[in-house]
Amino acid sequence: METFRETHPYNLREPIPEATRILIVGTAPPPRFSNPNCKNVGVNELDFSFFYGSGENYFWKWMNEIATEQGAPLPPDEADSEEYAAAARTFLRRHNIWMKDVLQTYQRKREDLCGATDASLERPRPEDCTNFLEVLKEHPSIDTVVFTSELACEWTFVAMRDEDFIQSYRSAFRSHKAQEEGKTGDEYIDFKSREPFQIADIEGRPVRFFVAISPSQRAGSKRGLREDQKKELYRRLLFSARN
Repeated sequence: METFRETHPYNLREPIPEATRILIVGTAPPPRFSNPNCKNVGVNELDFSFFYGSGENYFWKWMNEIATEQGAPLPPDEADSEEYAAAARTFLRRHNIWMKDVLQTYQRKREDLCGATDASLERPRPEDCTNFLEVLKEHPSIDTVVFTSELACEWTFVAMRDEDFIQSYRSAFRSHKAQEEGKTGDEYIDFKSREPFQIADIEGRPVRFFVAISPSQRAGSKRGLREDQKKELYRRLLFSARN
């Protein structure tokens, strides 16, 4: 199978609503959503056409549980893709949350052309990425950015093409990683949700940056995290009273 340069299927299709306060940033969806050569690899009956729409990803499972607690559950599993995507958009807008991934165009490594993890992605050029410095300038309502992986965080700051931002990010992130060393379980969740690893000044307003953990089924095992703890991290970052 030949390499294929993929284009993100949702970044441009799903513009950021004006009232958005919290932006969730990942890397890219599994290749079956953007590479015709991989369209049958890993297909899940719960897949739907939106950010984190893989049926094997926990993000929308957690959001549905939170929505249910609020008395407005998302559609049942039997709903078709368009219905579920529409409900997902409504849920995000209701809470002034949105999504936009860092990769706009991207390729997988030759040895893992249909791989769905960050490790399968080739390192992008800055021009392949969303320039989030411009995004944050264009959307002054955004005050919090939540990354779903460390790689998404790294590529986002590099793609800002501002050396001061890049150096500040690297220093803050090294400090953050040193402080989280050895933390597991609830202690790790408390640390990750308590303070942003960086607060940047974007045209006179503070924007807080957090790194969560991937909502994939496999993430968090090295930290001894249960599924309920991972969901709790997202609950705190996206729905806490401070927001």
